Amino acid sequence: MAPETEFLFTTHINLQPAIDGGPTPAGHMLTVYVTGGSFEGPGLRGKVLAGGGDWLRLRADGSGAIDVRIWLETDDGARIYMTYGGRLVVPPDLLAQAMDFDHAQAVDPSLYYFRTQPLFETGHPAYQHLNNLVAIATGRVGHGGVTYDVYAVK
Repeated sequence: MAPETEFLFTTHINLQPAIDGGPTPAGHMLTVYVTGGSFEGPGLRGKVLAGGGDWLRLRADGSGAIDVRIWLETDDGARIYMTYGGRLVVPPDLLAQAMDFDHAQAVDPSLYYFRTQPLFETGHPAYQHLNNLVAIATGRVGHGGVTYDVYAVK
């Protein structure tokens, strides 16, 4: 049986330009820090706090291995730790443009694959149901960062 999903929220995460760590045995390392953002969905909305980031590895096959850790803060003051891995697969001729977060919206999202698996942790009673969810998200780049549509897997 195929899994069903339920829309949780859309988030836009503002990003600084990537810090290029260069090639390593595990891949070409890039670190991208979060400067803020927002999220909104049914029963869940607020801001993305500055200070998180993505410890991205560009692998030998050209795909990006995503490793993100960020904090969400809801409008009612709850803090939710959101972590996710995933893949960003962009054709080599579009990679530089896709990594220019301020202008990457010019790259049609149908030309690349951008999927993640968010997990959540919080102690706030109103949002503890998130602690037991597995989520999936579809991403797109541009407008100063990345935007995800996040879905709970039922």
